[in-house]
This record gives sequence, structure tokens and C-alpha cells, in this order.
Amino acid sequence: MDDLLAAFITNSFSPEMQTEIYQTFSLCEKFDYNDLYSEFIDIVTDDTSGSNNEIMSGRFVIEINKCLDFVLNEHKIKLIPETSIQDKNQLLSALLLITDLEDYTPVIVTLESMEEPYTKLADVLSEYCTLDITYILTILEFFDIRILDKLKEFIYQKEAEKHKVESRDTEVINLIKAAVPVLGDQNFALALLNAGFRESEHLDIYLEYTISDLRELNETDLAINFLSLIYISKDGIKDPIEVYRNYSSSVIKDLNKTSRIEVLIMDLIKRVQEVIQITKQREKQAND
Repeated sequence: MDDLLAAFITNSFSPEMQTEIYQTFSLCEKFDYNDLYSEFIDIVTDDTSGSNNEIMSGRFVIEINKCLDFVLNEHKIKLIPETSIQDKNQLLSALLLITDLEDYTPVIVTLESMEEPYTKLADVLSEYCTLDITYILTILEFFDIRILDKLKEFIYQKEAEKHKVESRDTEVINLIKAAVPVLGDQNFALALLNAGFRESEHLDIYLEYTISDLRELNETDLAINFLSLIYISKDGIKDPIEVYRNYSSSVIKDLNKTSRIEVLIMDLIKRVQEVIQITKQREKQAND
């Protein structure tokens, strides 16, 4: 940063405001704001202000707000005009944090909830800044609700990358491939594996990303996709029915439906085993 600019900030603003200004600069840099400092340097070197510090400070604050509003607008978010620089910094800091979390579970839970879009956004942002949901809703004038879908897509892709590994559990891979004639080639397990998820994880990891979709399915499709996820999960090969019983209550709340799905899954398992047996027999005959 230009020394003249730094000196102006030090001489013109309170320590608290200096902190917010430097926070704005830091955020804008991280969000790749082009040619960030040129307008500010023009302000502090503009002779037309007649060295009137009050005028220059006012223009400086206006420019700070313009930078923040521009970055927010890039994320399709518009705040009410009265929003302070501090609050804008808070929201942008939250957005930045969300791009690199260790655990996205709270965000996913919110995004998959039945809340209204504005409440979802406020809820997510409030988790990573000091502003509460109610206050964020009062300063949030508009946002493009499609960014919630983009955020989900970003998180799923990031999580998929995290679960990618070079070594694979061939027994699990072979089973889910062998089950295609029964479970189809569009089942949830194959979709997750194709997206880069690792097999042989605990089932709740897969359910975290599919539970909403599972609940929307009819009973036949629910059984098919639930079993597909069981097959790629830890212990799914050894005892798929036991795994189903351990996790079914997290997806299905109706006990009668739980029992019906179990019957369907047992039938699917039988059919998968028959397909595998037939395939082995054919391979044996081909080699004889």
C-alpha cells in the first residue's frame, strides 16, 4: 500500500475506523478486487479538495462503501443503504470463511432445510460472524436465491474432492457394479462414487448428502437407492440388513414404512446375489 495512503488513514480516522478500513482492503484483495487502491490514492492526492481533511475523509468513506458494495454485488447480495462498513465487513468475512471450512455439516443442514431462502442465507452467515439472523434479515435488501444452489454445488464438489483417494476397495466397487442389473446405473451410490466420494465410509456420511432426495422417493426407488448406499458403506457387504436397521430411523420416521422397505431391500439383496451367481457361472463356463 502507498505510504501516503497509510499516513492519511492514520491521521484522518479513529483507531476503530482504521481497523475497518484495513479489513475492507484485506477482504477486497482476497476477493480479487481489481485496481483496489487507485481511487483512494486519487482522493488523498486531489488538490481540488484544498487539503480539506473532512471532505477527503468523506470521499474516502464513500469509496470504501463502493468497494464493499461491489464485492457484495458480485455475490448477488444487496444491503440497505444504511448498512455500516463494519457490518458489510462482517458479512464478507463470513462469505470468505465459508469457502474454506473443515466441516460443512451446519451449512448443509441449513441449506437442505425447509426455511425460506432469505432465512437460509441469514442463518448460514450468522454462523460465521457476530451478526444474528434477525439483524441480517433487516439489512438484507435483496439477494439472488440461486446463489444458495451454487453454494450447495460448491460444497458438494469440495467435499467430493476431500473424499477422493487413489486406492480403492475393489470388493465394494465390484459389488456395486455387479448390482447394476438390479439397482440400475443411476443409483445414488454410483452417483457419489462418480463424483469422487470414497467407498467404505460410514453410511451417515453418504446420507448427509442424499437424505433429502431419499425422502422424496417412492418406496421401490427408496429401497433401491438405500441399498446402493449400504453396499458402498462400511460393513455394507457383510450385513446389509443390519446396516439398514441401524440407519433406517434417520431416513424413515414411519415404522410400518420402515418394515416395508426392509422387505423390499431383502428381495433386492436376493436378486443381486442371484445375478452375481449367474455371472460367476457364466465366467466359469467361458473358462472351461
